[in-house]
Amino acid sequence: MKDRDRKRLSFWNFAFAAAAALVLAGWSASRAHASQLDFTLYNASGRPIILVYVSPATVRSWGDDVLGRPNLPNGESARISFMERTPTDPCHWDVKFVYVGGTSAVSRVNACSGDPVIAPR
Repeated sequence: MKDRDRKRLSFWNFAFAAAAALVLAGWSASRAHASQLDFTLYNASGRPIILVYVSPATVRSWGDDVLGRPNLPNGESARISFMERTPTDPCHWDVKFVYVGGTSAVSRVNACSGDPVIAPR
Protein backbone atom coordinates (compact mmCIF):
# COMPACT_ATOMS: atom_id res chain seq x y z
CA MET A 1 0.00 0.00 0.00
CA LYS A 2 1.36 3.41 -0.92
CA ASP A 3 1.93 6.10 1.68
CA ARG A 4 -0.69 8.32 0.02
CA ASP A 5 -3.29 5.51 0.26
CA ARG A 6 -2.47 4.93 3.94
CA LYS A 7 -2.98 8.62 4.69
CA ARG A 8 -6.30 8.64 2.85
CA LEU A 9 -7.45 5.50 4.72
CA SER A 10 -6.29 6.98 8.01
CA PHE A 11 -8.21 10.21 7.28
CA TRP A 12 -11.45 8.30 6.59
CA ASN A 13 -11.01 6.14 9.71
CA PHE A 14 -10.58 9.31 11.76
CA ALA A 15 -13.56 11.01 10.09
CA PHE A 16 -15.79 8.01 10.71
CA ALA A 17 -14.71 7.74 14.37
CA ALA A 18 -15.27 11.48 14.90
CA ALA A 19 -18.74 11.35 13.33
CA ALA A 20 -19.69 8.33 15.45
CA ALA A 21 -18.47 10.10 18.60
CA LEU A 22 -20.56 13.19 17.81
CA VAL A 23 -23.69 11.11 17.21
CA LEU A 24 -23.21 9.22 20.47
CA ALA A 25 -22.50 12.42 22.41
CA GLY A 26 -25.71 14.00 21.08
CA TRP A 27 -27.73 10.91 21.91
CA SER A 28 -26.30 10.78 25.44
CA ALA A 29 -27.05 14.46 26.02
CA SER A 30 -30.65 14.10 24.85
CA ARG A 31 -31.14 11.01 27.03
CA ALA A 32 -29.65 12.82 30.04
CA HIS A 33 -32.02 15.75 29.51
CA ALA A 34 -35.04 13.48 29.11
CA SER A 35 -34.36 11.55 32.30
CA GLN A 36 -33.77 14.82 34.19
CA LEU A 37 -37.50 15.58 34.22
CA ASP A 38 -38.69 12.04 35.01
CA PHE A 39 -39.46 11.40 38.66
CA THR A 40 -40.14 8.74 41.24
CA LEU A 41 -43.68 8.75 42.59
CA TYR A 42 -44.21 7.50 46.13
CA ASN A 43 -47.77 6.66 47.13
CA ALA A 44 -48.34 7.83 50.70
CA SER A 45 -52.03 8.52 50.16
CA GLY A 46 -53.39 5.58 52.13
CA ARG A 47 -55.14 4.16 49.03
CA PRO A 48 -54.20 2.78 45.61
CA ILE A 49 -53.55 5.18 42.74
CA ILE A 50 -55.05 4.00 39.45
CA LEU A 51 -54.13 6.87 37.09
CA VAL A 52 -51.45 9.58 36.97
CA TYR A 53 -51.53 12.52 34.56
CA VAL A 54 -48.86 15.19 34.09
CA SER A 55 -49.09 18.54 32.39
CA PRO A 56 -46.83 21.60 32.28
CA ALA A 57 -48.03 23.99 34.99
CA THR A 58 -48.94 26.54 32.31
CA VAL A 59 -51.22 24.16 30.38
CA ARG A 60 -54.85 23.57 31.34
CA SER A 61 -55.31 20.07 29.89
CA TRP A 62 -54.08 16.60 30.79
CA GLY A 63 -52.30 14.13 28.53
CA ASP A 64 -52.44 10.35 28.72
CA ASP A 65 -52.06 8.30 31.89
CA VAL A 66 -48.33 7.88 32.66
CA LEU A 67 -48.54 5.43 35.56
CA GLY A 68 -47.56 2.53 33.32
CA ARG A 69 -49.27 -0.15 35.40
CA PRO A 70 -52.79 -1.02 36.58
CA ASN A 71 -52.33 0.62 39.99
CA LEU A 72 -49.83 1.81 42.56
CA PRO A 73 -50.66 0.43 46.02
CA ASN A 74 -50.18 2.57 49.10
CA GLY A 75 -46.57 2.49 50.32
CA GLU A 76 -45.08 1.61 46.92
CA SER A 77 -43.21 3.72 44.38
CA ALA A 78 -43.02 3.88 40.58
CA ARG A 79 -40.77 5.66 38.09
CA ILE A 80 -42.79 8.15 36.01
CA SER A 81 -41.45 8.93 32.54
CA PHE A 82 -42.63 11.68 30.23
CA MET A 83 -43.01 11.17 26.50
CA GLU A 84 -42.73 13.63 23.60
CA ARG A 85 -40.85 16.27 25.52
CA THR A 86 -38.75 19.07 24.08
CA PRO A 87 -35.75 20.79 25.70
CA THR A 88 -37.84 23.94 26.15
CA ASP A 89 -40.38 22.29 28.43
CA PRO A 90 -40.61 23.76 31.93
CA CYS A 91 -39.51 22.09 35.14
CA HIS A 92 -42.80 22.87 36.89
CA TRP A 93 -45.53 20.35 36.27
CA ASP A 94 -48.98 19.64 37.63
CA VAL A 95 -49.52 16.01 38.57
CA LYS A 96 -53.03 14.63 38.88
CA PHE A 97 -53.53 11.48 40.95
CA VAL A 98 -56.72 9.46 40.52
CA TYR A 99 -57.45 7.02 43.34
CA VAL A 100 -59.57 3.88 43.51
CA GLY A 101 -63.16 5.10 43.79
CA GLY A 102 -62.59 8.05 41.44
CA THR A 103 -61.42 10.77 43.83
CA SER A 104 -58.42 12.79 42.71
CA ALA A 105 -55.81 15.28 43.87
CA VAL A 106 -53.47 17.64 42.03
CA SER A 107 -49.97 18.67 43.10
CA ARG A 108 -47.50 21.07 41.50
CA VAL A 109 -43.98 19.61 41.34
CA ASN A 110 -40.52 20.71 40.24
CA ALA A 111 -39.49 17.72 38.13
CA CYS A 112 -36.00 19.19 37.60
CA SER A 113 -35.19 18.95 41.31
CA GLY A 114 -34.77 15.17 41.24
CA ASP A 115 -36.83 14.87 44.43
CA PRO A 116 -39.44 12.11 44.64
CA VAL A 117 -43.07 13.15 44.28
CA ILE A 118 -45.28 12.08 47.17
CA ALA A 119 -48.95 11.52 46.40
CA PRO A 120 -51.12 13.52 48.83
CA ARG A 121 -53.70 12.01 51.14
